[in-house]
Amino acid sequence: MGAGEVGAVFCAEASRLARNGREWHQLLHLCASADTLIVDGDGVYSPRTMDGKLILGIKGAMSELELGLIRRRAQAAIDARVERGEFLLNLPPGYAKLDGRCAKHPDGRVREAVALVFRKFEEFESVRQTVVWLRQEGVEIPVKRHGPAGWETTWRPASYDNLRRMLIHPFYAGAYAFGVNARVPGARGEGNRPLVRRSARPEDWKRLILDQHEAYIGWERYRRNVELIEANGRIRGGGRVAVGKCLLSTLMRCGRCGRTVRTQSGESRRASYPRYYCVGSHDASGGRRCMGFSGKRVEEEVVAALRGPLSQGLREAARRLPLEMEARLDELRRSSAIALAEARRHELRCARRRESVDAGNPHLVRELDARWDAAIRSRLQCEQRMAALDGRLKALDAASRRRIEKAAGDFRALWEDPGIDQELRRRAMRAILDAIVVEWEDGAPTYTIRLHWKGGRRSAIVLRKYRALERRRSSRETADLIADLSRTCPPWEVAKALSLDGRRTANGKTWTQGRVMDVLRRHRYPTFFSRENAALRAGTTTLGRAADEMGVSFSAALRLARAGILPASQPMPGAPWRVRRAELDSPAVRREIARIKRGGRGFGRGAVKEGQLEFGGI
Repeated sequence: MGAGEVGAVFCAEASRLARNGREWHQLLHLCASADTLIVDGDGVYSPRTMDGKLILGIKGAMSELELGLIRRRAQAAIDARVERGEFLLNLPPGYAKLDGRCAKHPDGRVREAVALVFRKFEEFESVRQTVVWLRQEGVEIPVKRHGPAGWETTWRPASYDNLRRMLIHPFYAGAYAFGVNARVPGARGEGNRPLVRRSARPEDWKRLILDQHEAYIGWERYRRNVELIEANGRIRGGGRVAVGKCLLSTLMRCGRCGRTVRTQSGESRRASYPRYYCVGSHDASGGRRCMGFSGKRVEEEVVAALRGPLSQGLREAARRLPLEMEARLDELRRSSAIALAEARRHELRCARRRESVDAGNPHLVRELDARWDAAIRSRLQCEQRMAALDGRLKALDAASRRRIEKAAGDFRALWEDPGIDQELRRRAMRAILDAIVVEWEDGAPTYTIRLHWKGGRRSAIVLRKYRALERRRSSRETADLIADLSRTCPPWEVAKALSLDGRRTANGKTWTQGRVMDVLRRHRYPTFFSRENAALRAGTTTLGRAADEMGVSFSAALRLARAGILPASQPMPGAPWRVRRAELDSPAVRREIARIKRGGRGFGRGAVKEGQLEFGGI
């Protein structure tokens, strides 16, 4: 058209070509520029003439209106099916569309695997722990995959994302839900696509119909599962609440501000220890911190208080454990038996396909042989799994039950067993306690740990603060000396000078780099690396560094300092000597340095003033 080789454009159903008015008018503009006619079933039009341009513009507007009406009618039909709960696009694993309605999957293995996932989550109350158990037992879960024939169910090892999507899907509670995921206005995700997020509240969903189809769990159980997953995400998302060895991290609350007490795991040369602290309003508005204390003694006292209830529960659990273990193994064996039966049927189908193929087609024969071999390997794996489960069932004899009851009788040994995961101990405490509230008062010699038990009962543990917490501040004289030394010395040199002078902290400990920095922070003094000391740090150096710059030994530089030739100062015995860099270029210093490098001894004539040698040289 641009080259003038097109005389006319023939249009049939032009609205199918142009989806909006912009595209249609762009065609009219090109045809008018190239003097090209537009022909449809009603006539021939020239976009250059006013009449032709008017008629074509009206036809384009009518076509756009027609498309809008078609789109509106289609959306209205979809909305009507949504209201009836019949609009089913991609059903989750465990469900299938039968006779236009949502029903449980006809495959028994799929139904059993989905039911097992919900039973195990109800037991563990953690998505991650459920995934770990499924992987340890070798249980695969059904997932949906889009293949050549559409959406189909496949089997994969359990993963956190797949399991979480399954647990928060409302269809498993027998509810028809539409509009759960809503677009975030104005937000764009990967590939400039509209950002879609899940609405947590059912009130925000477009349509919700309860008891629409057969369910795997009840609606109340589904709501509890969602709350548990969100609570676990809040606990682990902060990264400062449930940390490593801290036992009370998910239960402890501050009695002052009501915030969750944060934790950290400290490492010392002797042992690792937990520490609990509450920042209060410090993070939000720069206010004061509430408290901070070592958690080792607190954890020991809380565990001692729980020993009675937990010991009784352990004895009861020891009696029920063999039966529960047998029930769990039967559950796994039932699921494995279904998988084995399906594997054998698949192997038989592969064998029949292989036998029905003519041997003259080598490519097809190789492909079917590979599928047959894979089916045989899958069947052998299922048989090995069944044999392992049968062996575990036989191991639950009377002797093993007596060992379990004996181990449950010794609470301390069982609680401190290194083979028990710390998360399991935290779960045991959450099963008995609702919360642990710490009541702390500044200046008081004790603090109180209040235990809120399940059922409403409460008890208290009073602990004495460590002496280090009562007299942890160093004296003002020591703080001023450390601040003076830190003007020109890094903290490790300050700690070394204080230790050489025989000084100790307020707690009677030797000085370290961390304790020096702690004193500076408490008294709000500038450190060696702060901006306040930048100018002094640039214009001042130590005597050892000055000796290196001048090219002489430290003893020679010290003789010059004590003789007064090189002005230097020492805040305290054992501390590094301070020298101003400007003094290194003085004529007297350069003259003495040159004489020392020539091999001269003593001091040159006029270098030492009267009375200066009484400080002596080395």
